[in-house]
Amino acid sequence: MPRSPLLPVAFITPAFPPDRGGLALAAARLARQLQNHLPLDVIVLSRTDPTPSVTSATCAGVPMLRVVAPSLAEVQQHAFWLLCERGPYRCLHGIYPSLTGFPVALAARHFSTPYLLAARGNDLHRDSFHPERQAGLLFALQHANAVVGVSRELCRLAATLGATGPVRWIPNGVDSMRFRPTLPDETLLSELKLTGVFPQVGFAGEARQKKGLIAALQALVMLRRRFPRAGLLLIGGVQEDAQPALREFLTRHPELRSAIHELPWLPHHHMARYYNLLDVFWHPALSDGLPNAVLEALACGRVVIASRVGGAVDILTDSPQAPFLIPPNNPLALAETTLRLLQMTPEKRATLGKAGRDWVIERFTTQVETKAYLELYAELAAQPTQASRQ
Repeated sequence: MPRSPLLPVAFITPAFPPDRGGLALAAARLARQLQNHLPLDVIVLSRTDPTPSVTSATCAGVPMLRVVAPSLAEVQQHAFWLLCERGPYRCLHGIYPSLTGFPVALAARHFSTPYLLAARGNDLHRDSFHPERQAGLLFALQHANAVVGVSRELCRLAATLGATGPVRWIPNGVDSMRFRPTLPDETLLSELKLTGVFPQVGFAGEARQKKGLIAALQALVMLRRRFPRAGLLLIGGVQEDAQPALREFLTRHPELRSAIHELPWLPHHHMARYYNLLDVFWHPALSDGLPNAVLEALACGRVVIASRVGGAVDILTDSPQAPFLIPPNNPLALAETTLRLLQMTPEKRATLGKAGRDWVIERFTTQVETKAYLELYAELAAQPTQASRQ
């Protein structure tokens, strides 16, 4: 029999505000949207405390329960029992399946309830080879009633890893009212000592090797040969384990110390002001899921130069900014593509920026994202019980 639509959906994620990072922001955005349409039980899995506990709070406008414990195994164990205690559910939705998939799969079997898993990047790329996470991940994928990938690349990988249920592409959405073009904030430029910098290129997120930090630094060197006042704004700073690489680079290029500006992590509602300082947005990642920062920069009318990997391909292919997709780990292509863009008139760049925004708000809105999940929940709830698939 179909599950009752009055039952809540369990929404299980390993990150949620006040946690930092794109995963936490994406989970909060989707949960806020979904709770306007159906009862939602948000459970956050964390490994932050030697003493296991479950605490309740409201974060980003969403009530949630946070499970903490000293190890992944203990967090998953406590999450399983918490789900069993709070259920039954209409369906279970596990985000980042290498961390949430196994307890979600077990709870779904306990209730004979369908479940879906949403893959975002490293959970499949890296964790399918992780000794602690591999077995639970593969089990959960193989028994899931549906798997969602935020990029088409992740959808293909999920099928390769053994997903037997339907695999859907549901990309992230962007709030086009929060992220919209404005004139550069002259006061902010002055505070950051960026007045007179041209071109001001930037990256958003915690910069590290995976995100193409080295390629960006090397491209800046090349760009400065043509534009001596070019600057690189790293919005979100540099990850701790990438700091030695940055220090080594600046030892070899001391003249660039004043050209590279690291900003600490910023609350999400401030980010649009910083995107709108940029002449060009760089996203030279080596691998990725579907980068929120690319969607946000485009929604702010920025021209984006991104590596041809992961979800950036889904966002930019066939878009007006498709010519600015470049090979990964290629600083020369990054620099040359930036120079080609800067040879255009400001009016032409503005036209490209507007076309990029129009492209995103037509295809990658929060409304489109939410509708896709609501339809998938309805499909799963109408299926025979999960246990009958085993």
